[in-house]
Amino acid sequence: MPLGRPPLPDLLKQPRSARRQLAILIPGPGETAPRAPTGLGPLARKVWRTFWGSAVSQAVDLQADGYMLSRWIRAVDEWEKVRNIFLSSRLLTVGDGMIVLNPLAAYLYRLEISIVRAESQLGMTPVARLRLGIAIGQARRTALDLMEDLKKGGDDTWNESSEDSTQWGEEEMTGQ
Repeated sequence: MPLGRPPLPDLLKQPRSARRQLAILIPGPGETAPRAPTGLGPLARKVWRTFWGSAVSQAVDLQADGYMLSRWIRAVDEWEKVRNIFLSSRLLTVGDGMIVLNPLAAYLYRLEISIVRAESQLGMTPVARLRLGIAIGQARRTALDLMEDLKKGGDDTWNESSEDSTQWGEEEMTGQ
């Protein structure tokens, strides 16, 4: 019996020289944010709206990622509530007169870790977007400029009514 890890099936093998392609996210026109979970404070509702107004939200599948998003925004809400309590009394005096750090500090730290993990998995930081292969900003603007140039330039290969032109644009922008 051979030692070590069994070999990967051929379907899962990628050449070592294969480069990861970036998916360029372009927000769709008129897309609205889903309703925030009930019971959130004002800061968490603002964070929710800000997230759904960003291009990163275009990479989220609400059916698949909805539970993670709900946990993330509830952790943000809890962090804000606990942080306000912690800031009002960072140090406590215990029974023998000793001054100690409020135990809520450890809870805040655990909440912070869960928030950062969710933000990383959902591509909410620049490094996470690079790791996930998501390009936003200059690449988005460049892709939009290219599409506009193709439309305005009178290029014979561009035909808005053709199904191929729409399909070509989508595939080219997602890097697939």
